[in-house]
Amino acid sequence: MPETVGVSCGPARYRSPVPSAMCWSVSMAQGTPSSSDYQMIAYARWRGEPKHIIFAQFIKPERDLVLKEYKNTVEGGADVYGITFIDENGIEQIDYIDAVLYRPIMSGHYAGEDARDVLRAALDWWAQELDALDTALELQQA
Repeated sequence: MPETVGVSCGPARYRSPVPSAMCWSVSMAQGTPSSSDYQMIAYARWRGEPKHIIFAQFIKPERDLVLKEYKNTVEGGADVYGITFIDENGIEQIDYIDAVLYRPIMSGHYAGEDARDVLRAALDWWAQELDALDTALELQQA
C-alpha cells in the first residue's frame, strides 16, 4: 500500500495515496498508486469542486434515482410537439412539428433545461475526466 500523502487541488484539501497529472502536486516517498487510488481522489474532486457541478448536481443524483427508485427526472409526459406564438394579427397560434422539440428535466438543479443538452454536457464532462485519468495513469507508469 502506498504511503498516504497530502493532496492539494484548488481550494480543497484531501488526504489520499494518489498523485495525479490532473491538478495535484504530491510528493511520494514510497509506493506506487493504483487505479483505484486515482478513482478515489477523482471522486472527491468531482463532489467538491464547482467546475464539476454537472457531476454533483446531475450525474450522481440521476444515477442514484435510476438505480434506487427506478425513475429519472426526464418525464415522457413533458414532451413538446409544437410552438405557441402570436401571429401578425395578435392571435395566438400553435405550430405543430413531427419530432419532439423540447424534453425538459422536471426537477433538480437542471430543471427546465432540455435533457439532451444536459446529457451532452455530462458525456463531454465524462470524456474529459476519463482522458485526464488515463493521462495520469500513463504518466505514473512511464
